[in-house]
Amino acid sequence: LQEKELSDPGAAIESYRDVLSQHPTNAVAIEALERIAQEETYRGMAIEVLEPLHRDAERWDRLAAVLELKLAILSEPAQRQDELIAIAELHEGGRSNLVDAFDAYDRALAEDASNMAVVDHLERLARSERLFDRLAESLSRRVENVYEPGVEIELLSRLGHIREVELHDAQGAIAALQRALDAGADDPSLLLSVDRLYEREGMWSSKRTSTSPTWWTC
Repeated sequence: LQEKELSDPGAAIESYRDVLSQHPTNAVAIEALERIAQEETYRGMAIEVLEPLHRDAERWDRLAAVLELKLAILSEPAQRQDELIAIAELHEGGRSNLVDAFDAYDRALAEDASNMAVVDHLERLARSERLFDRLAESLSRRVENVYEPGVEIELLSRLGHIREVELHDAQGAIAALQRALDAGADDPSLLLSVDRLYEREGMWSSKRTSTSPTWWTC
């Protein structure tokens, strides 16, 4: 009555909350709240009731859908990243869907590419599910929108390692590592890696022009 006839979803949510406090599995109330949550105006109120219910009952698929709706009303990058990490953990731990977990972590990295803990999770899942092609594409995209030299160098270094070791793409590895050096990387091991790759690929002229005595004295 409150929801449909009186057009008062806020009051309806409170009534459904009262019902669910005594009968947490009441399907009519849960489905009604999920319906109300589709509307942006009352989404936050409905999710506040639904999220703990689905979590306690281990209804992981429905909880994932609720968290995606919650994400849609968040605007701050830090909040969005935290929520996406929570979604990734749900996909991995609750739903045992590592590909969906990878996708959620990838979206989290888009919110803040400096979070290397997220990159660690992506690398772990890529190793488990053989998703290194997708990880390389992700890091390539993210590094284009990074303006902090330290973050840029770290992402490029990881990308170079993935392309060389996991994808056996020497040319791609050289391009990433050379960009890291050009960005000011001061790790001698990066220059040694580039030098080794140039030699392996027979790129003698590139090897000569890229090798600087300054680097070798680091």
